[in-house]
Amino acid sequence: MNVEAPQEAIDELETNFRFNDAVIRSMVMRTKHAVTEASPMVKAKDERRERRGRFRQRNRR
Repeated sequence: MNVEAPQEAIDELETNFRFNDAVIRSMVMRTKHAVTEASPMVKAKDERRERRGRFRQRNRR
């Protein structure tokens, strides 16, 4: 999840994560610039979907 928020909101989220039994792990990362490109996992999923689509098109003929 990629979220931009003021520090006050981040502090509140971290506190809520820490004391919520349903949350097993959490990680908050601070970066200088927003990450706007797709993650490597999403890119791989999209590539697999494209390959499947090309395979299906070839087999329809």
